[in-house]
Amino acid sequence: MRNIGLFIVFILWLLLGYWMCTCYCAACCEKPAEKVVVEEAAPVPVAKTVNCPDDPICFGRSDCEPHFGTGFAALRDSIIASLSDGQILRIIGTNGPSENYDGDYDNLGLCRAESVKTEFAKVMDGSRINTARQITVGQGALNEGVSSDRIRFQIVDGNAPAISNSTLIYFPFNSTNKLDDGDVEAYLDSVAERVKSSGERVRLTGHTDNVGGESANQTLGLRRAEIIRDYLVTKGVSTAKVLVSSQGESRPVATNATESGRAKNRRTELEIIN
Repeated sequence: MRNIGLFIVFILWLLLGYWMCTCYCAACCEKPAEKVVVEEAAPVPVAKTVNCPDDPICFGRSDCEPHFGTGFAALRDSIIASLSDGQILRIIGTNGPSENYDGDYDNLGLCRAESVKTEFAKVMDGSRINTARQITVGQGALNEGVSSDRIRFQIVDGNAPAISNSTLIYFPFNSTNKLDDGDVEAYLDSVAERVKSSGERVRLTGHTDNVGGESANQTLGLRRAEIIRDYLVTKGVSTAKVLVSSQGESRPVATNATESGRAKNRRTELEIIN
């Protein structure tokens, strides 16, 4: 009996030892889990977007890079098809007086014109394209934020003189009585000081949208040019140094089918000439 008891104790001791080794020793001998390193994905750059779905070309504020809408190809092809022998395409880039630019070209308007010329030169002879710049002032909304009024196209004779010292001054709907625009007045102040000292002259041409009769718009365009003249005269410019005329509704630069297009047609073109 004694031997049987000892045998049972021995078996129990073995079982206890096995259990303790399983529960405690294995945990001590087990290798620590390897640290899993998760590589962070590189941030995806946010694409620069400009919201101008209704226009073939537009620019962000103070931006030289053009953004082309779905109608650009059709516009480009129609302009190229309009060229006759001996004619060239003039691309005029414009900018507002409060837009900033620090680039390789003389000014932001010229940079915009050259960037659009690059696209046209892909499908036509680049030697038949020249570029120019104009300033746009007035009707503040046209000078702020995303703008589609920063490029104009003209088809001219090959020997036509380049545009220089040219400005587009915009007017609100049916307005003629006063400027009432700080940007316009500040720009005209600088024009007045220049021509008084240089002896140059100013040519003013009034334009309108097509709302109203043709005769009435001819008169309205003239009155807009005269408003600019009268302001310059108050700043000391001789009346004889300012030439005024009107094209009425006959030379739109944008469609008259939309308000934004009509707003671009309500303008006076100012040129400083010898």
